[in-house]
Amino acid sequence: MKRVLSLSAVIVIAVVLAACNITVTPPGPPSNTISVTANLDRLTPVHQNTSLSPGQTQVFRVAPGSASNAQLIYVELNHDIELEVLPQSYQSVIFSANDRSRFSSGRFGLQSTAASVEHDVDSQAIAKSILCGGSCVIQRGSSVTGEFYVRVRNDSGSTVSLNLFVYGDVFGDGSEPDNDSTATALAIGSFNAGAIETVGDVDFWFAQTNGNLSFTTVANGPTLEAWKVDVSGNLAPSNAGPYLHGQTIPVNAGEFIRVWTRDSRFAASTARSRYDIGYLVPAGQ
Repeated sequence: MKRVLSLSAVIVIAVVLAACNITVTPPGPPSNTISVTANLDRLTPVHQNTSLSPGQTQVFRVAPGSASNAQLIYVELNHDIELEVLPQSYQSVIFSANDRSRFSSGRFGLQSTAASVEHDVDSQAIAKSILCGGSCVIQRGSSVTGEFYVRVRNDSGSTVSLNLFVYGDVFGDGSEPDNDSTATALAIGSFNAGAIETVGDVDFWFAQTNGNLSFTTVANGPTLEAWKVDVSGNLAPSNAGPYLHGQTIPVNAGEFIRVWTRDSRFAASTARSRYDIGYLVPAGQ
């Protein structure tokens, strides 16, 4: 038996189908994306004076330009607000930050930062000490193979005038990238310094004699820790660590010291990730 729908039923079905006609926005950067080109001058913005009201987002498409062969590529803002770096596909977040104290892989940098104990080390400990003027992310130049995107969201409570800096630079830690393995570890003297400028960076130092080492880190950055390891990177059999700011590290000749961030997803500019390590000199010597 054939069943014929009434006119009212047909109308209801048409209305329901119309309501299901959902417009799907294709993935990708928004239409108001601004194209910029990186440079080699940390004082010259690639874009400036963009007014962002609270909650507003702006996306930038970045061409590496003259920074393509640099050791590091900085992405820096003049305010402590949300900053994300995305690949050319615009499908994920590579790095993020929401202030100048540290940045992370993924979106972990947008989480609130833990309070730091106030302490400091001599700024001359590093060949080039850089303190970002706002939220910043540092990429190894070798990892940047083409265009990428920068997404900025004003998560503050007031309108900001945004300046964006994207520039190539050298490692502030003069030991980089030579001390990334035990095979190229640097010998520890009475005073040495390093920094963890990029996510995943690990520094190795070599103890030539028995003794005690001092280990000092800076404030308001990612937590750094030191471990005693052997030539294969395995933890020392006793008192391996971790050692934190202000603690003394007893070492035997032939041991190595590995320094990294406690949470390997984080790093920071040299002014926020510096550390000192060296032999304690006995009194009277």
